[in-house]
Amino acid sequence: RGCKASKEIYIQVVEQPSMRLIASNPIVCPGDRVEIMARGASNYQWSQREDLVPSGDMAIAYPTEFAQYTVIGRNREGCADTSTISINVHQVSPVKLEASRYTLCPNDQTILTSSGAETYAWGPVGRVKGATPSTTQLTVSPSRDQTYFVVGTDQNGCKTKAEVQIDVSNDLEVNP
Repeated sequence: RGCKASKEIYIQVVEQPSMRLIASNPIVCPGDRVEIMARGASNYQWSQREDLVPSGDMAIAYPTEFAQYTVIGRNREGCADTSTISINVHQVSPVKLEASRYTLCPNDQTILTSSGAETYAWGPVGRVKGATPSTTQLTVSPSRDQTYFVVGTDQNGCKTKAEVQIDVSNDLEVNP
């Protein structure tokens, strides 16, 4: 009989996506915002992390320590590729703030001393006088209980804050 059958099959080969991630800043201070953009695919599935807020081809990260973020990108045909990016986080030493005295009588003074940073911003504004970014000691004379603070900036631009509470005692003790 010699019957023959044939069927032609066309196979289309599609390219696999080539994923890449781009960070707005690969080295940040703890908790700083980092924008991560994904490129090379049609849709994206980001790794599940508490410090990552994904939205389509972009995600916002707030790392507090070294972190890696991964995304799986798929093209329209469903082919996938994975990309990972690392974000380094500067180690920050805490700024310190101490007072020579924490309890004062009215019109008394105390000396506030700060250390651990390159520059300082003192507050509250209006309650500290004469402070410059290089001021490490400041004399204050609060008329009522007052919380003072200093925001220290290190050599990487990372900021930390410290506070002290100064109590003013209005109780006058009279000795007969």
